[in-house]
Parts: sequence; C-alpha cells; structure tokens
Amino acid sequence: MFRLTTIVCLVAVLLAVPMAALAQDLTETYTTLDGTLTFDYPGGWVIQEEFGSILIANSQETLDALMDTGEMSAGQAAIAVLPPAALEAQFSMIGVVLDQGPAALVDQYMALVGEESFDQPEELTLGDKPAVRVSGALGGETQTLYAIDLGEGGLAMVAVAALADEIDGVRPTGEAIIASMDAKPLAVPTETGAVVWQQVFEVNEEAMVSGGYDQLTAVAVGPDDTIYVAGGIVGIHVFEPDGTERETIRVQDFFGFVNDLAIDPDGRLWIVDFSGGVSQVNADGSLGASLSLSEMGEVFSFGVKLAAGPDGNLYVLAPITSAEDDSQSGEVMVFDPAGQLLRSFTVGSDEFYYEAELAFGPDGNLYVLELYGQAGVKVFDTEGNLLAEGLGAASLFGGASALAVAPDGSVYAAMQQSPIYHFAPDGTLLGRFGDSQFALAEIDFSQEDFPAFEPGQFYEISGLGVLSNGDVVVADGNPSFVQVVRVAFSE
Repeated sequence: MFRLTTIVCLVAVLLAVPMAALAQDLTETYTTLDGTLTFDYPGGWVIQEEFGSILIANSQETLDALMDTGEMSAGQAAIAVLPPAALEAQFSMIGVVLDQGPAALVDQYMALVGEESFDQPEELTLGDKPAVRVSGALGGETQTLYAIDLGEGGLAMVAVAALADEIDGVRPTGEAIIASMDAKPLAVPTETGAVVWQQVFEVNEEAMVSGGYDQLTAVAVGPDDTIYVAGGIVGIHVFEPDGTERETIRVQDFFGFVNDLAIDPDGRLWIVDFSGGVSQVNADGSLGASLSLSEMGEVFSFGVKLAAGPDGNLYVLAPITSAEDDSQSGEVMVFDPAGQLLRSFTVGSDEFYYEAELAFGPDGNLYVLELYGQAGVKVFDTEGNLLAEGLGAASLFGGASALAVAPDGSVYAAMQQSPIYHFAPDGTLLGRFGDSQFALAEIDFSQEDFPAFEPGQFYEISGLGVLSNGDVVVADGNPSFVQVVRVAFSE
C-alpha cells in the first residue's frame, strides 16, 4: 500500500523509476476525499489516494508494480500529487516551511535531496497558477518536480519522471493536470464541546479480583440511556446518564478480554473478546447465547469488533488473514441472535494489519472507520453495499480509535489521543473537542506514575457512545487512571 510519510521518500521512490507517457486529453475528474482539491486526468488511467497523497498511473499493472516493488517497465507512467493538506502533514515532520511560496519550497526540497543533482528552478504559469519547475536526477533517473501556488487553497507538489530521452513527452500530461486544479482551503475546526461530567478512577492492579478498574475498551448506550463501559478483564461498568456509577457486571464463566460490546434493539447486552467469542450477557453476569468466529475460518486474534443492527442481527468485524500473502481483509459476519451465520461482506483491506470501528446510524446503515482513517468514514447498508465513503477524511487519517453516530445522524470520531471530531451527516466538519494529555502534561512513556485527567484531556480514547440527546460518552485511560466523560457538543 502507498504509505510514504515524507515527500523525500515519495519522490525518491516514485520518480526514480522509468516512465514513458505522451500528453493525453484529460477526460476524467477526481476530487480528493477531503473535498479540497479537484483536477482532471487522462481517461483510462487509474488513481489511488492514501493518507491524502495521490498516485495516478496509466494502468492498474503500473500501479500494482509501484506498490509492490517501486519498479516499473518502460511505457508505464505515473504521476504523484501532494495536495496542500498532505504536503503540510508530511513536510511538517521534517521542518520544511510552507508559507514562503513555491520557489522557497523547491529550494528546501533540493537542499534535502542534494541540490547539485538539479538544474536551476524556473518560474512558469500553468493555467492561472504560479508554479516553479525543477528537473534533475535522483536514483539514476531524470525527473521533474513542480511546486504550485493554489491561492487560498495553499501549496501543492506534483512529481513526474521518465527516461532522459522521454521526459519531454511526460511533462505535458503533468502540466495539464496542474492547470486543471481547483483548490479550496481546508476548514479549520473550532472547539464546540464541553464536559458535562467526568468520572476518574485509579487503575487497580488487583482489579480482576476486587472489581475495580483496569483498561477501558469500549462504550455502549442502551435505549434508556444507561451507559455500559467495557472494563477489559473486570467486566462491564454501568453508569446512569448523570454519571452515577450503578454497578459492575462481573461476567460469569468468562476468561477472555472484553474487546467490544453492543446493545441490541431489545436491550440485550452483547460482548466480544479478542479471539472472536461473542456472548450475550444477562443482568446478573451469566451468559446467554454465544458463538465463536474460530468456527468460521481463520481469524486474526486482534481487532474483532461488534455492532448490533436495527434488524436485530449482530454484525461482527473480523480481520481475516490471507493464506497467499498475509494481507488482511475486514470481513463483517452477520449473525442472528441464535448464532446462525446469515451472510458476510468485506468493508476494507490492508497489506499488513486491518482494524476498524463499527457503529450503526439512525438511517439503519453501518458506519465503518478504519484504523488509519485515510478513507474517512465509510457507510454500508446491511447487505454490505457501499453507500458512501470519505466522510471526515481530511481530519481522520493517522490513528482513529473510536466511532459513534448520533440520533440526528451526525458522526463522532476520535483520534487515539484526541481530539474528538463532530461531523454533519454529509461529512461536513462541525467542530472538535479535547486535547492530548500526553502533550499537555509532557508525559514520558517510561514514567511509572501518570497524572489524573483534567477535564477535556484525553490520553488513549478507546470508546464512544451517544445518548439520546446527542451528548457523547467517552472512555479513555492512561497507565495509572481511566476516565468516563460525558461531552455536550454545539454547532
């Protein structure tokens, strides 16, 4: 998969391969997942976006070769586009300044890779966009790099390459793509949340015996707004909507780790452990119906998630490992309450490790947020048909950890250490809330004692739930303390 995290790596890999391409008519249009950049590209070419960066290739074979080995054959062509948001995310990690225009951006890039290998930059206008173009050799290949001023949209970079005697045939396609670009600024989220109540508990090393608190793993809200918080090895902590702790349900004859939980339309509580064992839990902690994914095929032992559908069925997400190449696909298995497998469908895949969060919305559809969030929130119907994708993609790549959908259809998604983002049903960013305790308290991972949480601080968000009025319940914890927090969002 395309997981290059800096422009240096991007150009070094992408532009050090032989390509040959002639300028072609741009008959297709692409809009980035965050909606901030639109451009045209040649018909018949394929396109892939990950982590905000875009690859355009003249065939699927070309794209596959680039993803697998970074090497392509003569006649294959590819163009890399880094929109403003991706450029800022990647360059900020290596100290490149992005507010001094395209010429300064090119100068900084050449200094990073060795300016002696490049010719003198030249200024030009592509469409109505000021740009700077520089050509040179990197990794033994001739290449051309463009830095483009997209006005209020920010700076972007485009990279093309070819054999030395073919570069003139590749440039027109890249420059035509640049000329067609239309950009707009990325919306800046405002703080729109406030803590209604906060319960902080010290982690107890004897929690398994005493019934105290250890790691919190998930949140579910019942139809009466009762809050259920999974306590890993301890059981299920139960809270009233006002934050009063009611009880802890100690699950009987259960020796696993509660990885996720859900409340079905009839108010029954279900849990799933890391290995894919799904059980219904009664109020006294005894187990009702149960099933095991291990009987359904090879299931990776981490990342199993659970959601209860409005149809009364259970939707269990299981990362399935391929026997051919060790890649993983996210398979949602649909069971009726008696444990009968009704159907299954794929919601995503990953070359190495697949994990995602599930939640049902008031529209009856299944919302899926993958671990890295690069595709934003996906929406499927209960048969597995993809209805939408890209909701919140601009904000969510790089460590999403929890998902919930409110009764009004708005979507809440948490980054692992913060913040929590609030999106309208169409994916429009409405606001955010929370700051990282790790950053605010200057925490060292090697320290033994971690501080308790101040309101609005989060360390490792593991679960979100939504009350009937739209308030969000958050489960979070550091090695010394855990917290359950109710947050009210306003638009």
